[in-house]
Amino acid sequence: MAVNKYDDIKIFKIISYLGLWIVGLFVKQKNDKKLKFHVGQGIILSIYCVASNLVKIIITELANSIFKYEYNILGIKTVVLHLNTMGKIIVTTVSLVQVLSIILFAIIGIRNVLNDKQKELPIIGRFSFYN
Repeated sequence: MAVNKYDDIKIFKIISYLGLWIVGLFVKQKNDKKLKFHVGQGIILSIYCVASNLVKIIITELANSIFKYEYNILGIKTVVLHLNTMGKIIVTTVSLVQVLSIILFAIIGIRNVLNDKQKELPIIGRFSFYN
């Protein structure tokens, strides 16, 4: 079975949502309108990944400073950055929301490619600047 140029473009569109959108910038079909759209959505998804990771780091650091255990060792009060139960719940929840949202956005984008639709990703897709 031969791979035609439309299958190539579809592959480039799909990998745009897997963090490899840079490939779509340099292929010979880079001026294809639909490819540019999906590359733009992939770029926004990558920016979202970085931004949400920064938010997660900030929340984790806040949780580390607020929800920490204090130990007494030989009568000396020491602070060890070890989260108590509430801190663990907060950090785990934030991490879970981040990972699941990234996976969900990627699945939605890939589904749009497979259905040959140019539909923006929910919430973050409207910020695309590469079309």
